Amino acid sequence: RVHGCRRFLFIRGKSAHQMSNTRETGLRKSLSIQGLPASCLEVHIAEFTPEAGAGLARELSEADRLKDFDALIFVSDSVATGALRQLQSQGIRVPGDLIVCAASHTSGSSHYSPRLTTLDEEVVTTGHDALTLLASHQTGKSAAEPVMKPVKLRIGDSCGCHPDNSPEPGDEVPAMLEYFQLFRQLGFSFLSDSRFSEVFPLLHKALGMEYCS
Repeated sequence: RVHGCRRFLFIRGKSAHQMSNTRETGLRKSLSIQGLPASCLEVHIAEFTPEAGAGLARELSEADRLKDFDALIFVSDSVATGALRQLQSQGIRVPGDLIVCAASHTSGSSHYSPRLTTLDEEVVTTGHDALTLLASHQTGKSAAEPVMKPVKLRIGDSCGCHPDNSPEPGDEVPAMLEYFQLFRQLGFSFLSDSRFSEVFPLLHKALGMEYCS
């Protein structure tokens, strides 16, 4: 609405990837709320790597398809940053010619030029909360219930808006230390315990999310 975009390309993971499915559902709902038809969104599948993002941008350019879109929306920052570099190497201006945004906010997304507009899932805080819930469940202090965690929009330069301030990296350190303490509380020896692979499905269960290996 702010930039007048009406033609979107969403780059996501494979059909079995729950996060991609959830984000596509949310994107379609948002576009519908804005009064845009379902046909305004095209979907492509890509691996979660910068190389995949670069390859997709190259293919779209070679097929002369970039002109068909106002904005590229990536399911993860890693794919988006690869696409950004490829677009720039071909002389395509972001956001002048094309808007780019993503949805995972890695720590390096604010260090690219242009800085990437992305959704911050606040994974450190979410992981800490999940471990706290898991610890409570194991001690019988609380029942397992689905938990909805908010996300935060980190506005960079890649969408054409004035960027906001990125979070200070040091803010995540105390939460990470608590992370490790909770791992030890749950009986996991970080990295060395063979049961470490069990943590991820347990965390998803604690947050009421579907785990996809």
